[in-house]
Amino acid sequence: SGNVGTIIALNADMWNYIEKIKALVKRESQTYGHIKTDDPMSVLAHEYGHAIYHSCIFRLSGYNDTGEIITKQIQAKMDAVQLYIDTEIEEMRKRSADAFMSRRGEMNISEFVAESFADYYCGSKSEISVWIANFLKKVFK
Repeated sequence: SGNVGTIIALNADMWNYIEKIKALVKRESQTYGHIKTDDPMSVLAHEYGHAIYHSCIFRLSGYNDTGEIITKQIQAKMDAVQLYIDTEIEEMRKRSADAFMSRRGEMNISEFVAESFADYYCGSKSEISVWIANFLKKVFK
């Protein structure tokens, strides 16, 4: 009940070793597993992207973050909203010259959005990451 898709949980032990996270991010970015950065906060920005993406789906579906989700009542609407959001992002992705963020971003739209948020907040702020951030901010209002 409540807070679905709006909370980011972090492993406290990871953040006690920020230099290890920085090394991991740098290593991953060198092999295109993550956006090009060595900023350890890009992990948090990535997770924030997931939270915003899912929060937009919930919000447009009419779920107001109170009570439990009754799957049968809201699932069809959530599916339609997710299709709308995914289609808009995929169309922009096709038109963008800088649509490749990372191998992780190629997995699915949710990962692409998350990598775009990491790029927007901790990377190069590519044209597509700016567009995605602005689009989801507009959807969320």
